[in-house]
Amino acid sequence: MTGLYAHGAILAALLQRKMSGKGQKIDCNLLSTQIVALLNIGSNYLNAGVEGRRLGTEHESIVPYQAFKTKDGRYFVVGAASDEQFKKLCKLIGLSKLPRQEEYATNANRVKNREALIETIKQRFLKKDLKYWQKTLNDPSLPCGPVNTIAEAFAHPQVRHLGLVQELYHPETGAIKVAGPAVHYSETVNRIRSPPPILGEHTKEVLSNVLNVSEEELKRLKEEKAIDYVEKKTN
Repeated sequence: MTGLYAHGAILAALLQRKMSGKGQKIDCNLLSTQIVALLNIGSNYLNAGVEGRRLGTEHESIVPYQAFKTKDGRYFVVGAASDEQFKKLCKLIGLSKLPRQEEYATNANRVKNREALIETIKQRFLKKDLKYWQKTLNDPSLPCGPVNTIAEAFAHPQVRHLGLVQELYHPETGAIKVAGPAVHYSETVNRIRSPPPILGEHTKEVLSNVLNVSEEELKRLKEEKAIDYVEKKTN
C-alpha cells in the first residue's frame, strides 16, 4: 500500500516540478499510509468516539454487506448498499417480506437489527450451493459474486481476456508464469520485461554502475564474503 502511495506521490512531484521548476522531498511511510487506510473506521472513532471491532467480512455501517456461506461450504458475497438493492436481494432470495418490516426498512434500522437480519439471510444461503446463488443473483444492479479459489480466479474469462498471466524465461528454471501487469495503455505497450532476479543477480551492476566500485574492489569484497553476486545468464 505504501508503495502505491509513493508511486502516486512521485508522479505528482514530477508534475509539480515541471510546472514550478522546483523539486521536493517526499515523506511516504508505512505508519501514515496505514492510519489513512482506516477510512470509515477511523472517522467513526475521531468523530463519534466509536472504537472499531472485529466484523469479519461485514461492513460497519452497511447491512447486509458481507460473505455468506452456501450449502456446499463455499462463500458468496453480497453488498446491498441501498434500500433498493436490499429489496432486490430479498426478492431474488425469496425473502420479499423483509423490506416491508419496519426494523429492516432502512439501512439505519438494518444496522441496529444486524444480528437478527444476518441470521435470517445466512440460513437462506445455506439452503443452496454456490452455483445456484451465482445464477439466481446474476443481476447487474446488485453488487455480488462468489469468493473464488486461486484456480478459479486465474481461469476467469476476464482474467484471460486481459492477458493477466504472462510466460517468461527464467535463467534458472526455464519458462515460468507470472501475473501482471495490471495497467494497460491505449498508445504504449506495458509488459513484464524480465523475470524475478536470482539472489545477487544485480549486486555487481548496482555497485559498479551506481556507486562506481571498481572490478578489483568487487572481487576483493566477494573474496572477503562481504558481498556476493552472480554473472547474468542469457537464453
